[in-house]
Amino acid sequence: ANIQVTREAPGWFHPGRSGALKLGPKVTLGVFGELHSDTLAALDAESPMAAFELYLDNLPPAKRKGTASVPRIKGAAIVEIVKALRHYRKRGLVATPASLQHYLESHVLPSSLYPEADYVGLLRALAEVLTASRETPRLRSGAELPPGHGVWEALGRNGAQDYYDGVYRRLFRDGDPMATLRNYPVLWRVRREVGTVTVHEKGPAQAEVTLQDYPFAAADWCRTMTGMIWGLLELAGARGIQVEKRRCAAPGDGLCAWEVSCVPT
Repeated sequence: ANIQVTREAPGWFHPGRSGALKLGPKVTLGVFGELHSDTLAALDAESPMAAFELYLDNLPPAKRKGTASVPRIKGAAIVEIVKALRHYRKRGLVATPASLQHYLESHVLPSSLYPEADYVGLLRALAEVLTASRETPRLRSGAELPPGHGVWEALGRNGAQDYYDGVYRRLFRDGDPMATLRNYPVLWRVRREVGTVTVHEKGPAQAEVTLQDYPFAAADWCRTMTGMIWGLLELAGARGIQVEKRRCAAPGDGLCAWEVSCVPT
């Protein structure tokens, strides 16, 4: 296949001033361009600003004839899940579907793209191991889980901690939980190709978070979203956090929605 330039850059780039370097129609070697104004605002960066990202591990391309393009997610979302499954060894191997067991033996690259369905499958495998072991993941923040929260919510809160401990720390606003929550759509987009997160502020320290067009929405997975939202607020210093699921796309409701409130510091 020939190398070509297309306009298929992710959402954090300016739609008219960005592009992707492709090897054939399916393999992305890199993305580049001017950053979107929403991304710049979230990063407190001045406009204009350009960026690029290369996926050198995509060389040589893996051609799979007759398969449709599948949604992908950054390996950074998978790394800690795979580490945990490896920690449990035999139990992790038994819980992991055969089609995904290669993740337990190979190196997951944080900046590379992997099928989103694989991420969901690995997450479910880890939740199965933890539930069978009657364990709840230790929160890296050191906080305690509130009543009603379990394995799935804990995984979501640790996911928020991953963002906080990594390169996206600047998107967290210490002492301003709502400003941090407003940046959640940016955090979603930097790792995923599908799904749209929107934050609708409804009053002081109150908001509705919605998720649309995410094909993997399900009752169990959505509990990680509850934990993620909780974790974002907590890491920004909020107290009295309330996150309640109001709608779910899984039974055909069209979108997932959470009512959120907290007490700022």
